[in-house]
Amino acid sequence: YSAAISASEKAGSWQQALRLLAAMVETRVSMDTIICNAVLSACAKRGRWELTLEFHGKALEVFRVAVDTVSYNAALSSLEKGCQWQLAAALLLAMPRAACAADVLSFSAAISAFE
Repeated sequence: YSAAISASEKAGSWQQALRLLAAMVETRVSMDTIICNAVLSACAKRGRWELTLEFHGKALEVFRVAVDTVSYNAALSSLEKGCQWQLAAALLLAMPRAACAADVLSFSAAISAFE
């Protein structure tokens, strides 16, 4: 599943990434941070900020996957594309509470969401 989800992410096919994720859940295949990030990135690349945020929230809560800076950056990127500056600011401020260090990409995406 990992390779197929990564290929879907690279192709920007968020629907395929979500279908594969559903198949993983159905067959009880465990998910890791890399797969989580690929799904987040697939949704973010197409500006699907609602789906990106929903999945970001469920990663730890439902799937028990630890999110990292890459996870947050994918979510911030989707908010940037959607011009959701308030959500981007809130997400950026939430990073330290999740023990994730913001980097240049984090700040860049959050700032660009204001444009």
